[in-house]
Amino acid sequence: MYLIKRKITIVLFRIKFWIGRYDGLFFLVYSAISPGLRCHFVAPHKAIVIEGYPRSANTFSSLAFKHSNSDKIIASHLHSQAQIIRGFKLNIPVLMLIREPEQAIRSVLVRRPELSAKAAIFAYIRFYEDTVPYIPFIVVATMQEATADFGGIIQRINAKYGTTFYEPIVDIKFRERIFSEISFRNKSKLLTHSQSPNGNREEIKRDIRLQTIEVELVRARELYENILALSTSPN
Repeated sequence: MYLIKRKITIVLFRIKFWIGRYDGLFFLVYSAISPGLRCHFVAPHKAIVIEGYPRSANTFSSLAFKHSNSDKIIASHLHSQAQIIRGFKLNIPVLMLIREPEQAIRSVLVRRPELSAKAAIFAYIRFYEDTVPYIPFIVVATMQEATADFGGIIQRINAKYGTTFYEPIVDIKFRERIFSEISFRNKSKLLTHSQSPNGNREEIKRDIRLQTIEVELVRARELYENILALSTSPN
């Protein structure tokens, strides 16, 4: 029974990232099967889209933005490229988060051990390949940039879109406050589900074997580097 459930989970995970390329189809399907997620959907009244592959500082970034712009409504936490595509079409500011692929895959597999490495890397590549055409029109930030200098990211967003979002001063106290809030949310969760830094979880990540996706990881690393290069080149 466990193997059957695992196979179903993997198939559904793949389907989510497969249909994410087609924003109309994605939102139609998810409106029907997960109506509770509609509050996270990008829509004309949302101030900004903050999205990325899972485990790429999505929660930190959303909280950091909300702390400085409490009156703004965010579209986030669907972990779907459909959000980025629809945000572009609606002319809403988009912040896309990205993390080095091997670290992202390891973190996802710790968080969701029922997934396979093949499914996780498929989702990573699908997510970011589908967003490449939109890179010149959105803001891209790495996980490290998001957690170290979110104020700088807001500056880039304001410069690109002509917005006037407030910039947080990301000092030690600010980061501690955000991670404290994340830790509070994690109190009822397992160690592997934690969204904030944790030494024990890092040990678990290092033990994960990725030999079965070595070829895909090369492709993912090239994609990662290409996106960073495109995001920093003049429009």
